[in-house]
Amino acid sequence: MKKEFNFPESWSTEKLSVLCDKPTYGYTASASKNGNVKLLRITDIEAHKVDWDSVPLCDIDASKFDQFRLHENDIVFARIGATTGKSYIIKNPPPNAIYASYLIRVRPKQSELHPDFLYYFFNSPYYWEQIDAEKRNNLKLGVNGSILQQLIIIKPPYKEQEKIAYILSSLQQAIQKQEEIINTTTALKKSLLNKLFTEGTKGETLKQTPLGMIPESWQVVSIGSLGKVVTGSTPKTSVAEYYQPGEYDFIAPVDIGKNWIVGNAQKKISSQGLSVSRPLPKNTVLAVCIGSTIGKLGLTSKELSATNQQINAIVCDEAVNNPWFVYYLLTFYNNLWKEAATPSPVPILTKGQFE
Repeated sequence: MKKEFNFPESWSTEKLSVLCDKPTYGYTASASKNGNVKLLRITDIEAHKVDWDSVPLCDIDASKFDQFRLHENDIVFARIGATTGKSYIIKNPPPNAIYASYLIRVRPKQSELHPDFLYYFFNSPYYWEQIDAEKRNNLKLGVNGSILQQLIIIKPPYKEQEKIAYILSSLQQAIQKQEEIINTTTALKKSLLNKLFTEGTKGETLKQTPLGMIPESWQVVSIGSLGKVVTGSTPKTSVAEYYQPGEYDFIAPVDIGKNWIVGNAQKKISSQGLSVSRPLPKNTVLAVCIGSTIGKLGLTSKELSATNQQINAIVCDEAVNNPWFVYYLLTFYNNLWKEAATPSPVPILTKGQFE
């Protein structure tokens, strides 16, 4: 069923063909390290940004350059592939930039539409409902210029378009600044991990080990000596009580993500299931040891249970080894231990191998 969208009475709707110049297809050429122009491709557009320094080159005859040249406030669309329908508004392009054949360019008539407003409209549910409907009707799941011309555009008065664009632009800038802070913090964390796990904090003389240089008083030990390594236990489906919703989170690899302090899961188990799988205590280090996400780490914030074989857990004696230290230690040596997994279509690191 078509979704209904409500908007103020002073707003109107119109086809894109009325509000924009006719959509045009990009230039067909092979990307190269050499050439006389920049060739913008679908793959060069990431997270609403383009790094023009990394955009490849191509050659184009001078007589065709103006036809494909990108101007400020042009909007380009991916017309085929996994990103079909995604758009990007051109800002501060280099003077020699053109666009590739898998992109379609749209130029709004600026007396009718504020370019930034139109770009944000192309990120709205109303736009995507129309695009998704067209993709379902197309065997190649693509869109073309004719489809774009038939899109219905919501059109507020121009002054209101400006206000909406300003608000959304300010929000996007704030998000980008936050992402820059996160990226800087991530790089700082990586640098600190390297310094702390190779030099320590006391300025000691360093010694060479199979793992590289470490402080003289440090030891090289197995993961199994850092705490008691345990796995979860997924019972047979006949143990119905285990699967009844209850008070204990039932952790699977999917529950260990960016929020690495693990305290919530997609499933819960009842207390009856604890005879099959004992809960892991707070501050247990969790290591995903199977599949494409092998190497992911988490630290529990409360008692919970974990799936069998998919997660190896280290329960530390906190009087001997700090679980936070163990978590960061495994983070630093992540590639070393996860590469010990048995190579196969579904790699797995058994409890014994992990220890």
